[in-house]
Amino acid sequence: MYHKKIFIAGVLFWTVIIVVLFWLNLRESFNSIKQTALEVIREDYQKDLLYRRYAANLGGIYVPVSKGTTPNPKLSDSPERVLSTTSRKELTFLNHEDMIKQLNELEIKTLDLKENFTSYELINLQSNADDWEKKAFVSIMKGNKEYFSFDTIAKNEYIRFMGILTQEKNCIKCHASQGEQDGKIRGGISISLPWQPYKQIYEKEMLTGILRFGLTWLIGIIALWFGMYMINLNLKRRFKLEEALKESEERFRLISQSANDAIITIDENDIIIGWNKSAENIFGFTEEEILGKPLLLIQPKKFLELHSAGFKRLKKGGEPHVIGKTVELLGLHKNGLSFPIELSLSEWKTSQGKFFTGIIRDITERKQAEEKLKQSETKYRVLFESSCDALMTLFPPDWKFKSANSATVELFGAKDEQEYTSLGPWNVSPELQPDGQDSSIQAQKMIGMAMEQGSNLFEWTHQKISGETFPATVLLTRIELEGQTGVQATVRDITYQKMAEDEINRKNDELILLNSKKDLFFSIIAHDIKNPLHGLLGLSELMADESSSFSLNEFISISKKLHESASNLYKLIENLLEWGRMQRGMITFSPEFFDLFSIVKTNLDIINERANQKGIAIRNEVRDSLIAYADLNTTNTIIRNLISNAVKFTRKGGNIEIGVIKTSNVLETLDVCIYIKDSGIGMDEETIGNLFKIGEKVKSQGTDGELSTGLGLILCKDFVEMNGGKIWVESEEGKGSTFYFSLPRFEKTSNVFKTLDV
Repeated sequence: MYHKKIFIAGVLFWTVIIVVLFWLNLRESFNSIKQTALEVIREDYQKDLLYRRYAANLGGIYVPVSKGTTPNPKLSDSPERVLSTTSRKELTFLNHEDMIKQLNELEIKTLDLKENFTSYELINLQSNADDWEKKAFVSIMKGNKEYFSFDTIAKNEYIRFMGILTQEKNCIKCHASQGEQDGKIRGGISISLPWQPYKQIYEKEMLTGILRFGLTWLIGIIALWFGMYMINLNLKRRFKLEEALKESEERFRLISQSANDAIITIDENDIIIGWNKSAENIFGFTEEEILGKPLLLIQPKKFLELHSAGFKRLKKGGEPHVIGKTVELLGLHKNGLSFPIELSLSEWKTSQGKFFTGIIRDITERKQAEEKLKQSETKYRVLFESSCDALMTLFPPDWKFKSANSATVELFGAKDEQEYTSLGPWNVSPELQPDGQDSSIQAQKMIGMAMEQGSNLFEWTHQKISGETFPATVLLTRIELEGQTGVQATVRDITYQKMAEDEINRKNDELILLNSKKDLFFSIIAHDIKNPLHGLLGLSELMADESSSFSLNEFISISKKLHESASNLYKLIENLLEWGRMQRGMITFSPEFFDLFSIVKTNLDIINERANQKGIAIRNEVRDSLIAYADLNTTNTIIRNLISNAVKFTRKGGNIEIGVIKTSNVLETLDVCIYIKDSGIGMDEETIGNLFKIGEKVKSQGTDGELSTGLGLILCKDFVEMNGGKIWVESEEGKGSTFYFSLPRFEKTSNVFKTLDV
């Protein structure tokens, strides 16, 4: 609902923007078209002024007398009003006003451009000046050089213009009697231009604008919708990730609660956010009491300053001193007593910040044992020699081994203690550790940490005298022996422990794969079994309710459909059971020699009835007495499924061929490669790529509407690989498919070669 409101608000905002831009565009178009019309009028106005100036400069011109051009009655007193040529042709004097008048009449006929002259005399005499011209003339007389606006003439819309007309020197000779002076405003020239042609241009611009801005609006709406869709999709994905994270956190919580060591998690503000049951047992605080509290509650006061400095350094991105390592510290119990602990600290990050998880072990008992060991060097030596772990001592300045017990000599393959004590830690380590660190440098760091902290427990890769390497845990403990401070190294071979961990990881991967297969199994049961069941229920209900009204042919037709639905259901259940038995390891794998021709023939006898119904011809090109070596039952299932699929996806009247590839490679590797080729509907590349994938279901229908789940091919792949072979397909859409599978190679014997003469 929230996203819908945002979308509606966005649509309204975008619509307002488009409407405003459309209005501004229309206004700009209108002004541009109006200016174009005014330019035409101003050009005619300047042309009129030029004609007047030209006629005035000439003082008038003589033209032949005609119906349209008669002598001017106002010049009746002038002896030069009418002249005769030598050919007795009469010419009358035409002043500039008459010239302009005739030009205006010509413009009205050709351009529908109306022009008129307006002055005080004409207005006072109530001439043909209309209301607009009077209004425009008043505006000009107020000092404006021009005046224009829209007006209606004879129900037609015009854009009208009036420009100023001043008296020039050449005009005074004719108008001197009227009191005219140079530069005096004589009146105004009005020009009226039809607006309809320009209005049509404006309407086209408006239509174009509607289309352009409408398309822009639509694109914006689509983009807004798509953006909201992607935001919603991302929110859904984020929700799923958060759910997965919650599940992961719950799994981690369950694991941590069952751990023997204390597992404590803090955030980057040094606040405890994770606390398992073992932590409660070790420190005495319950989860309700400690969560949300600072870590200082379980730290002795003397370590608070050191911890605070180190934590600040980590927050600023400084080099960690304890991350990824095991260190010994003191913890503080709820009762106020401190006790020694062993800490392994790790750092992890999320979008919410940095977090630190520590695995803590109470080492009080170990420390008490070490203290007792120090009290008696004799007792220590006895324990040293009798220890099952490899024990050795090292002292500065050269840090070579000073002593070693018999377990050390045996573990590293030395001849005796003397040979071993001639070496140093770098001599019984490979050049580099698994993390790429130089063993010599890293060994010195580990010894330094043990000397500084009292002990240091870590994993290390050691090397025997023979050069063989092995993983081990090394505990370096600071000791004082005979007045000298050094370290004792306790080395334990953890080869079997690592193997057990690898086995656990492998089993975990297997469980993940089994879970995915289980999910597919349940999905098929949930979605694919109900379709044939619906068919069975519908047909049986029809037969139960309407059987009395059926004809024999209808009864036979329904019975066939009922049998077909039951057969499809049986095949699906059979494949599901076979696949389920295989995933649970309940299928016995017993390879043996058998006649491949007989197996193919047996399966063809089962499937031939369906093939005959569709008019499909099947050729068995497998030679008699061709011997294969594989598990008979699984091979039977493979061949039956592949031939059944070929019949299912081949059109009526098609062809199917079963045979063996005849290549030298078959004889060289002793593989038997069988193919099933059909002339059916074929497949595209995407379908081929998903055929044998457990996580990708390929559902389709046969050429007669037969159902298919794709489980049969997965079963075939598992059975082929169980036999040590491979399965693949070549197909082209509309041209058919060819499935190949190979049976495993076996030992070369003379008898086998005789039967493999393909």
